[in-house]
Amino acid sequence: MHQRSNTISSLSRVVHSSSPVSFHSSNSHSPPPSQSRPQQPSQAHSGPLDENALEHRVKEDEHRQAQIAHLEQLRMLILGMEQRLEVREDKLVKAVERAENEGRKYEVAAAAHVVATTAVSG
Repeated sequence: MHQRSNTISSLSRVVHSSSPVSFHSSNSHSPPPSQSRPQQPSQAHSGPLDENALEHRVKEDEHRQAQIAHLEQLRMLILGMEQRLEVREDKLVKAVERAENEGRKYEVAAAAHVVATTAVSG
């Protein structure tokens, strides 16, 4: 395979392996950070501070989920671009091969013409 595909393929593996989705799926045995923290006695009572903290955590979680979705979209975009580039490259390789074959035919015809003209004049 060519250099560019190897580079993009390795990039897509890096993006995939470093994405939070794959990180959490590989570490599914550990609870999310919000569940692993023990509640301190001061947080046991319900009040406006706890509601604000809860809202903040919910917003952070929503933001994190949006980032994960965005990273997945980018990954899919990169993979789609790689596929389109491979198709384009295959078409170009075939066009170059056809051109080279036509060039060879022309060279053979030109050589035959030179031989024929030399034989007639000689």
